[in-house]
Amino acid sequence: MDDMGRFQVTKALSEHLGSEVAEAIMVMLPPMHWDELATKNDLAVLGHELRAEMTQLGSDLRTEMAELRGELRADMAELRGELRADMAELRGELRSEMATLRQELDSEMATLRQELHSEMATLRRELSGEMATLHGELRGEMATGRVELGGFRAEMAQAMRQQLLWFATIVAGVNSIFVFAGRLVS
Repeated sequence: MDDMGRFQVTKALSEHLGSEVAEAIMVMLPPMHWDELATKNDLAVLGHELRAEMTQLGSDLRTEMAELRGELRADMAELRGELRADMAELRGELRSEMATLRQELDSEMATLRQELHSEMATLRRELSGEMATLHGELRGEMATGRVELGGFRAEMAQAMRQQLLWFATIVAGVNSIFVFAGRLVS
């Protein structure tokens, strides 16, 4: 029954039974055709169908999850294998590079050691030469100093002789004065 039909039935019932009774009756009538109403049996069948469908969906979901779990485990195993292979390859490359670096470092250290030994030998020769030069210069200056010291000694000896002569002359003069004064006094 459509809305127009409901309106006409409500109007006719109101005229014969009164508006309150008409409203009470119309509330009890369904707003659609009787074949569109679900019965308890319809609901039970629908519930059974829904449960069966949900069971099937649960089963399908479990099956898909099991398949995904298997695929995931297989993928993880494959990735683990690839990762181990990559790590082994990197380990080999790293060892190779470290060996190369060790050889280069050993070579550079040997070269540096040779350069240091060479520079030290050169410095030793230069220092030995400079020390020999200094030694010669010191000997020359010491010889010059000895000669000068010898000349100074000779000058000092001459000066001392002159002073001794002068002193001896004074002592002799003073002695003569005492002898003369002693004669005068006697």
